[in-house]
Amino acid sequence: MGIPAAAASFEGKLAITDAEYERARTMLYGACGVALEGDRRPLVLGRLQGVIRSMKLVSFTDYLDRVEADGSGRLLSELVNHISTNYTYFGREWEHFEHYRSRGIPEAKRRNRSTRSLRVWCAATSTGEEPYTLAALLPDIIGPEYRNWDGGVLGTDINTDVLETAAEGYYDAEDIERLDPDMRKRWFMQEGSRVRVADRIRRDVLFRRFNLTNPMFPWRRPFDVIFCRNVMIYFDQTTKKSLGERLANALCKGGYLYIGIAESLQFNRKLLRPVQAGIFERI
Repeated sequence: MGIPAAAASFEGKLAITDAEYERARTMLYGACGVALEGDRRPLVLGRLQGVIRSMKLVSFTDYLDRVEADGSGRLLSELVNHISTNYTYFGREWEHFEHYRSRGIPEAKRRNRSTRSLRVWCAATSTGEEPYTLAALLPDIIGPEYRNWDGGVLGTDINTDVLETAAEGYYDAEDIERLDPDMRKRWFMQEGSRVRVADRIRRDVLFRRFNLTNPMFPWRRPFDVIFCRNVMIYFDQTTKKSLGERLANALCKGGYLYIGIAESLQFNRKLLRPVQAGIFERI
């Protein structure tokens, strides 16, 4: 028997039917809210064909059946890991870090002077570049008294693979080329052919797996700053609106939410006000 007429085959690799693709889209959307728009079958096949063959399965349906039958949720988590895109780099959209440095943290410092507490959440940490930058800037902003503060950064992501990479804190030399020489010198240690984030910075970042589509956020206290950048582009309008509300409610009054400069957010004007591209203040 040949490949069904409705199937797509790319360069003689595994094929995926329309029904299989829709099933995978539904599964991914239910797991993490990522909406694959249009025909992204080449992407799905490219990222999953090796997994399917390593499991000695012969079809995409066999793989999806196996994922659904896995009561532990491990295979579904691995599916999310393979499909989710985690592109980032040190210094990406640096104007946000400048705002964080000039207003986000200084305002939180004044607001929290009595408690000496800072709460910063990087909600899509990827391989760690963003939360490490946020943590590295804190001592410079707060000054010598920083170690007397209860501070640091919470970095979360749904992808367990990138979280492991982030926690290790190793990068190639070219990964930090966008940073100025002083930052490279103070923030990293040379270890063989690679660099590693300095221990004093790594100690200030806590990495945890978290799904942003959870209907309720578990945080007991609001955050002063939330970075949730370049994530909205993977969600549909319904998910964006819901996530925007929950992020706003997770901020303290006067706190800042940072999203990607090119992203859009349907925000509640009773909760947030736009400050500049990709930056909102909690009212």
